[in-house]
Amino acid sequence: MRFSAIPLWGLVFFCFLAMPSPSQAGSNLLFNGSFDYTNNPMAGWQYDFTWLGNGLFIGNSSYVSWLEKEGTHKGVAKLSVTDATILHQGVWLDSKLVPYEYPYQYKITVWARTTGPDARIFTCAVMWQSGRTPHPDPDLSETAPKPPNRLIQQGSGHLVYFTGGNNRDMSGPKSTWTKGETIFPDDVPSAEEIKRLKRADFIFVHICGLMGSTGDLFIDDVSIEKLNQKAKVDAPAKAAAKPTPKKLSK
Repeated sequence: MRFSAIPLWGLVFFCFLAMPSPSQAGSNLLFNGSFDYTNNPMAGWQYDFTWLGNGLFIGNSSYVSWLEKEGTHKGVAKLSVTDATILHQGVWLDSKLVPYEYPYQYKITVWARTTGPDARIFTCAVMWQSGRTPHPDPDLSETAPKPPNRLIQQGSGHLVYFTGGNNRDMSGPKSTWTKGETIFPDDVPSAEEIKRLKRADFIFVHICGLMGSTGDLFIDDVSIEKLNQKAKVDAPAKAAAKPTPKKLSK
């Protein structure tokens, strides 16, 4: 959560402006994206992956913590990238699941700052595990496929990128707090992506601190906003339905 000093005389006016209108309310579908939930500031975020049974991720939770304040941001997640994680699995932080409605597009926004590590931040889609009874509060451990696999995820060129980033394989967070964003899914998904999107039940934001140099990656104000626009899912089919005419031999 970003904050700044507000003159006392303007507090009432500010509070009036800050109240969400019906069209603005709930635009961020992600629970606790600002890491300031009263009972548990990390509520809704997955960083303990011992349930995977994968030795690479058993200690992940020891590298993730919460800070009451970091610079101009109040309430942030900290991913500490060490020599043990920087070149291998990295440090993971996954958001709570958000229901996905095909074929709508979603805007993902993340604020970040780094003291050395780079990051890969992107959107993933998953579905209920076979045999699971759907319920209102799903957990990542109840979905398929099992991490690190996903039904679909954004690749290079479609990550959350930060201002001035020029590495398509990495998100490129800066040494100062900067906003990055991306759109999911792509404007024109491939035929295979369309098949997978139709099976998706949820999307979530995957944050991985790795590469660069050892240090801390700070994350705040993560949002997933459903847009009033749809991916062009008919485009690949239409293109395939119109093959190039063959020339007749004379």
